Amino acid sequence: TYINTLSDINIELFGCALDSLICPTARQALITEQAVSRPGANWAQYSLLTNDSNIDIAGRVWFAAQVHREILYLIGGISASGFEKSILRSSDGSTWSRIKDAEPVMQGRAFFPSASFKGSIWMFGGRTEVPQVLMNDVWKSGTGDIWCVATRQAGWSARWNHASLVHADKLWIMGGTSLVQNESDVWHSSDGVEWKVATDRAAFSSRSRFSAASFRSRMWVFGGDISGNRSGVWFSYDGIDWFNTKSSLPWTNRQLHDGLVFHNKMWVVGSLNNASERDIWFTSNGENWNQATSWAQFGKRLGYSVVTFRNSMWVIGGALESCDSSDVSGCLLSAPSNDCKKVGYVGYFSSEFCRLSDVWINTFFDANF
Repeated sequence: TYINTLSDINIELFGCALDSLICPTARQALITEQAVSRPGANWAQYSLLTNDSNIDIAGRVWFAAQVHREILYLIGGISASGFEKSILRSSDGSTWSRIKDAEPVMQGRAFFPSASFKGSIWMFGGRTEVPQVLMNDVWKSGTGDIWCVATRQAGWSARWNHASLVHADKLWIMGGTSLVQNESDVWHSSDGVEWKVATDRAAFSSRSRFSAASFRSRMWVFGGDISGNRSGVWFSYDGIDWFNTKSSLPWTNRQLHDGLVFHNKMWVVGSLNNASERDIWFTSNGENWNQATSWAQFGKRLGYSVVTFRNSMWVIGGALESCDSSDVSGCLLSAPSNDCKKVGYVGYFSSEFCRLSDVWINTFFDANF
């Protein structure tokens, strides 16, 4: 039996929050999935990342989202004002507050991962704006208000578009793009200060813009950019030896997707292939994959984050397909005109995108799934 995970919330089942400022226009497509369909198939817009009308400030892309002590944090990314050092947090996904005390010590950054580990939120490296410096620093905070630097120069090289994991009571960093190349090294730390290399050349090959997860006592790497999109799935027990599942994957080669573990399944959400996708896939063993939907209601987007929060999957922020700053009619979700601005910079997604501040939730799941 499929049940509503948040039955007390004012959600229009196949659409968006009733008071939403950003709402799907192709509503006829929203009713193609029924309430008794697959988990991960039905999504509803739940809130915006602001409690006022200033959507332009709240919309952000390429940020880190982290659940820590039942609080959802959004860290850094790119907004209308450039590379952010601000942090948003919410205990329910609806009411958001901006943490101002953290900003003086933070360097604005994007394209970095985060983790919740040993009572703290952690963030690792990333990229700044001009002069586009890459970082390999590690920061931690108990509540998001006060941040302490664990190390300003970790053992791994400065990089962006890398992945982080918590696995076997350790922090792990892998892959990404350094100043020289895409990387395939794997590092671990028990305290975030001292880092040890598990392998400097993992079998999964050098890659960036990929997803990673800790699932069923193994670390997993899937997709990414290795001079082209990839769909391979690799796993490791120890970070040293990596094995390809060698199964024929039903989902297309992809990068800039997101992944997570939810309800004893591993999920792949969206992607950038030749064009951005909105499909969702899941597996219980890493080899056999099933499609939850090919048409998620939150639309095609880039630079978003996906998290498990309050017993549901959530999709937050990002950018929609390219649009003109003076005419947002081409955007799938009709964003306010002042929110259709550049989210990239010279040399990286420098075209115009609709930067989003919306929050979506997977509305139903099967208790026996």
